[in-house]
Amino acid sequence: MAHPQRIEQHYRARFDESGVDGLMRSSSYLRYAQEMAWVHSELLGLDRAWYEQHQLTWVVRSLQLEVIAPIVHGQTFTVSTEVVGWRRALSRRRTELCGQDGSVAARVLIDWVGLGPSGRPVRIPDEIVAMLSDSGAATFEPIRAALPPAPPDATSHEVTVRSRDIDPMAHVNNATYLDFVEEGLAAAGGTVDLRRVPRRYRLEYVTAAELGDRLTGTAWRDGSFWAYRLNGGQRDSLRASLEVGATP
Repeated sequence: MAHPQRIEQHYRARFDESGVDGLMRSSSYLRYAQEMAWVHSELLGLDRAWYEQHQLTWVVRSLQLEVIAPIVHGQTFTVSTEVVGWRRALSRRRTELCGQDGSVAARVLIDWVGLGPSGRPVRIPDEIVAMLSDSGAATFEPIRAALPPAPPDATSHEVTVRSRDIDPMAHVNNATYLDFVEEGLAAAGGTVDLRRVPRRYRLEYVTAAELGDRLTGTAWRDGSFWAYRLNGGQRDSLRASLEVGATP
């Protein structure tokens, strides 16, 4: 039986996922990318029950989001997704959100890592690789968010993880971290840049934050880009950057 290696679905931008300017929040693009990954997997019979039975799970290791054009509340758009690369325990998925004219409004690359029963990375089973991609899927270099040390005048803010931030994996959802990032950058004076297009975010997830955790976010401008670090005390939970005017 042929397996759909690329799928697409139509959506309408909802009121609750839009900001005060009526535009879709940056984190909403990531939520659609995550949802479509599950839709694709379930179409192949790889639902949560299958993963539980095989003691395998996926978590986001890092991602890149390019916002090329805004999506407005009420706008209809199409979301497509496909796996475009493999690297031992890693899988790279590309998701695109396109307007009604077919132009790309946002593009998301997510590097997912497969975890075994011990919580450590494991090589992805060949049967999954065969289902989700063809022989053309290439290897890749994982996305990184390399940051310089924060300057003394960097802006800090406190984050407390609440129940609304937690997903079925019992830790902070990957899209919610981008909300933390944007809150920190806005506090540091980056409000205007957070609305510019095109813009490109890179997020690298280091350690998972859980319910009740108290974190410190630090944001600063470093030359041509914004930098953000979320720290849980002993080590980073997240490193992120934002470039404005970045092109694919």
